[in-house]
Amino acid sequence: MIIRAATSIPTKVRTGPKDWAMNDRIRRDGTRSLVAAAARVGARAFLQEGVVWAVGTLDGRPFDEDAPPAHDPVLASSLDGERIAQQAGSAHGFDTLALRCGGLYSADGWHTRILAESIAKGRPVLIGRQSPVWSMIHTDDAAGAFVTAAEAPKTGVWHIVDDRPVPLPEFLGEMAKRVNARPPRRMPRWLARMFLGRYGTRILSSSFSTSNARFRRDFGWRPSFPTYAEGLDEVATSWRSEGFPSRRS
Repeated sequence: MIIRAATSIPTKVRTGPKDWAMNDRIRRDGTRSLVAAAARVGARAFLQEGVVWAVGTLDGRPFDEDAPPAHDPVLASSLDGERIAQQAGSAHGFDTLALRCGGLYSADGWHTRILAESIAKGRPVLIGRQSPVWSMIHTDDAAGAFVTAAEAPKTGVWHIVDDRPVPLPEFLGEMAKRVNARPPRRMPRWLARMFLGRYGTRILSSSFSTSNARFRRDFGWRPSFPTYAEGLDEVATSWRSEGFPSRRS
C-alpha cells in the first residue's frame, strides 16, 4: 500500500494562484511519481487524499461522491491526482482509493487556530448574512479512516466526514463559547474581499454538505467524534492546557 497524502496548503489568510503552485505540483507530479513507484514495486493498492468540495455545486444542496466537479481552479489538481491514480491502477492492476476529506479541524491545525484567534480578538470571521453548511472531520478521525482503508483496500472514491453537516455560524459560535469569547462577528462581502481575497471569501461563503454513508457501508467505519461538538470539546481541552488562544494583540 502506498499513501499519497502530502500537501502544501498555504498558511496565510489571503492567497493568490502562485501560493497554490507547489500544492498543485505535489498533487499532479507527486502522484505521477508515486504511481510509477507503485507499479515498479508491485504495490497492491494506492490511496489518494482529496477534498470533498472539489465536487458538487457548493450552493447548499447535499451531494455525494458521484457529483460533478465544482470547477474550482484551486482544486482542479486534486481531481487530476485522483484521475492519474485511477488510470495507473487500471493499467498496472492495483486498487486505487480516493478519500476526500471534509473540513479538517484539530487543536494544532493552523486554519483551526487562526479562526479561534480571530474570534477571541473580536475580529469578524463570517461574511454577510450567509450561513453556509460544512461537512467537518476531526483530523484524528480522518487518520483513522485512512488506516481503515489501508487495511482492507478496494477501488473507489469515498467522502470522509462526520455524521452531521453543520452551519458555519453554529460551528464558529460553539468555538467561541469554548474559548470564552463573544459570538463571531460578521463583515460585509466587500470587506471580506479586501482582507481575505477572492478565494478566501468564496470558501467562507460556500456550502459543502455531504455524507460518510458510503464509507461507513463499505468499510464499517465510525468516527470517534460523531459531530463537531464532540470534536470541539477535545480541541478546547487541548487548548486550555496550553493557554490558547491569548487575547493579547
